[in-house]
Amino acid sequence: MVSVVPDYAGPRGDQGAKPDSPPSDLEGTNPAGHSARRRADQLRAEQSGVTRVVTRMCDSRTEERTWRLAALGEEKVGRKLAQLPDQWTVVHDLDVQRDGANIDHLLIGPPGVFPVTTTFVTGTLTVHDRAILNDGRRTTLLSRPRAEARPTHRG
Repeated sequence: MVSVVPDYAGPRGDQGAKPDSPPSDLEGTNPAGHSARRRADQLRAEQSGVTRVVTRMCDSRTEERTWRLAALGEEKVGRKLAQLPDQWTVVHDLDVQRDGANIDHLLIGPPGVFPVTTTFVTGTLTVHDRAILNDGRRTTLLSRPRAEARPTHRG
């Protein structure tokens, strides 16, 4: 089983993969979706019970909803990454100490180290060599991760 740092018990009690003795310098990292889930919980706590019910029933596009869906997506990707072969280590929600930015998933394996950004989108995605379109419109799905990666590059 792939090393996953750390174990995750989701909001409904679903379990992620258990860590297999991660390297000591990776200890203290978070479960997949931790930061997004924490932000959604903070925003939800600020809402009154009535506001919460109405926005959920109407599927309103609130900041809480955005963070909640981001957390769900990161958790789902985290469960998929837990299925990687034994030689892979996966670190989730890694703080990069810059404006609250994080790396959603960091994959460490034989061919190298790969940061993975998880993004929740609806519609049809079309992938081209230098662009990803969502329903025919250009997105930041390539440019944003590149910009976020620049400060962490040491080359």
